[in-house]
Amino acid sequence: MILEAAPASVVEVGQRRYPYFPIRLLIRNPILSILRIDKIGAPVLFLHSPEDETIPIAEGRRLFEAAVQPKQFVEVSGGHKYASQKDPRFFTAIRTFLEGLQLLP
Repeated sequence: MILEAAPASVVEVGQRRYPYFPIRLLIRNPILSILRIDKIGAPVLFLHSPEDETIPIAEGRRLFEAAVQPKQFVEVSGGHKYASQKDPRFFTAIRTFLEGLQLLP
């Protein structure tokens, strides 16, 4: 599994971004990845940019910490939208990850 800029909790991200709104009451489908990530039985690659203003890297790291091995966290640049375009490490990390799984020649 490959996750790019994945939050541990959309509710937490929303609450930090809009502290004066009752985000927990407004979000009908809270995506709480943090409660499910430990059930993933496949290797997981996390890609996240410290420049990401939409999903803070701390959210990605929190999700990574909750995941079980095998897992890998790669910091890329480019913010939330442009990491794949601006950082050559983005696709290199994916290729290396997939080669490690023996999915690529």
